[in-house]
Amino acid sequence: MVQNHNLAKSISDVFWSKLVNNCIYKAENAGKYIEFVNPMGTSQICSSCGVVIKKDLSVRLHRYRLDLI
Repeated sequence: MVQNHNLAKSISDVFWSKLVNNCIYKAENAGKYIEFVNPMGTSQICSSCGVVIKKDLSVRLHRYRLDLI
């Protein structure tokens, strides 16, 4: 269905909306909550040391330094 270029954006939007609604529903039933995060710049933050490292899109790995922790 997404291969139809005239409908692809609409179909994708509906999918993401349904996914978010289902996740919120499941979280509420489990007594949890969902926190939405702005994705801007999140891939530049090291998950281990928390330092922001500016990278090109071609860079896929970041090796953190132990002396920064």
